[in-house]
Amino acid sequence: MKYDVFLVSSLADRDTAEMLVRRLRALKFKVRYDKTREHTSPRPKDLKDVGDTRSIVVLWSKSSCNAAVNDGAWIYDLAHRAGSRKGALVQLCLDNSVPGEPFTSDEKIDISGLAPRKIVNGYYDFIDIISARNGRKGLRDWLKLKARDTAGKAIWKNQHPADPLSKVKPKGYVSPAPDISNDQHGKPLVLTPPVAPVKVISRPILRPLTDHIETIMLAGIGAGIALMFLAAYLVRAEPEVIGVANSRPSYIFECPNGEKVMCPIGTLEPGPIEDDT
Repeated sequence: MKYDVFLVSSLADRDTAEMLVRRLRALKFKVRYDKTREHTSPRPKDLKDVGDTRSIVVLWSKSSCNAAVNDGAWIYDLAHRAGSRKGALVQLCLDNSVPGEPFTSDEKIDISGLAPRKIVNGYYDFIDIISARNGRKGLRDWLKLKARDTAGKAIWKNQHPADPLSKVKPKGYVSPAPDISNDQHGKPLVLTPPVAPVKVISRPILRPLTDHIETIMLAGIGAGIALMFLAAYLVRAEPEVIGVANSRPSYIFECPNGEKVMCPIGTLEPGPIEDDT
């Protein structure tokens, strides 16, 4: 079976149902309960889970006994399906309300007064039925132990080593060291010292020379352009001497704006200073 308990209750009894679910799960029962349910008619998953659960537990109350109000139809439908399976239906009463036929005269367990810190006699009877159907024993004795009775719980677990509660490790539990004196063949065991983890050191990846050719070519082109600008500057700084037929040799100067000025050579040649005052 997929579940041990399928809890069926009305939306109005949600608080009580959730308290009961917490108690059952604390005893390590697998409980199917949809606390977010809003639908009021059975769905395919509900019907499937009824068949996959060992015990269908119905909570009867004032809100759930009336099939014509709220989600009563949902409760009665699942209760009918559970009743068709022998030994699957368990009926609990939260108050004095009586459900309709065919559940009116059925045996029911009164758990009215059950609270988070209070256990009523009917709850012990209910746990006896559920535990017997799941092949578990002694849960009534477990429930009567005080919360801080660690010694009593240890004794109970020793008496019921196969119970799911006995397999739960208490808080702060530390596994005992294994016996390493001999192996299963009687030979002494040799402990292998732990291997220190290998520290991986990341190193920069060296790129091949071919990956730098593009950079080298760009640098060479840039240097060539710079040399061309330098040569142009030096050539423009020197005057150009030209000769024209029937005229004196002249200098040609190029201005920054690109204009060329021609001046006879003799004009710039030094000579005596004449006083023309």
